[in-house]
Amino acid sequence: MTKREKCKLMADRYLRVAERTNRSDVRKFSGIQDDLAMIRMFHDDLLNHVKAVALIRKGKLEDAFEAMQNMDTAARDTVPVTVYNWLEKETE
Repeated sequence: MTKREKCKLMADRYLRVAERTNRSDVRKFSGIQDDLAMIRMFHDDLLNHVKAVALIRKGKLEDAFEAMQNMDTAARDTVPVTVYNWLEKETE
């Protein structure tokens, strides 16, 4: 598998998990008094994930890993372990 193919595979895997987590979180907090603030937070987290996915697809692995390091801890915890470990290994 080439580096480009591996980047695409990991980016696709990461994006699927980020989208699924976002939908689940939004459903979970719908109807709560502060739901708008929570939904905005989840939306911002999803945008951060999408930016990291775009960087992975471009092959900018160091930038993607740095972007993940700067995410909120709860958002970073939703990154698939296989993707995170692969990025960590590739950026050593």
